[in-house]
Amino acid sequence: MDRRVLLVEDNPLDQLLATTVLRKSGYAVEYVGDGLEAIQRVASDETFDVVLVDYELPTISGIETTARLRNLGFQKPIFAVSAWSEAELIDDWRTAGCSDFLGKPYTPKQLREFVDQTQTRRSARRPLQGAYELATQST
Repeated sequence: MDRRVLLVEDNPLDQLLATTVLRKSGYAVEYVGDGLEAIQRVASDETFDVVLVDYELPTISGIETTARLRNLGFQKPIFAVSAWSEAELIDDWRTAGCSDFLGKPYTPKQLREFVDQTQTRRSARRPLQGAYELATQST
């Protein structure tokens, strides 16, 4: 059975890239264009194994989307996938309940490997050593 990914991304080119890469890797990918749609999908009891969320969205930010998904009880990994990588935003992502961060632009291989890591994670709220620590150490 395919693992299900919810992609929360409003840029059609980024939607196409991520969807194509992940589907070729065996993931079932659904995408929505804003945070409120993502919240509605999760609230309607759709089952997703991972959520990928951008920062800049038309209705509410990716950070707010992440916080609301966690408040709904979504315990699986939520990854920020964004060009916004400043340390202060990464701290906000972490506070909202984000599992880890992948900066844009990324290569198809980086995206595949990043999402594949979900199989080894024990806690959706515990980020991997990596992006957060690197970003906050460089400030």
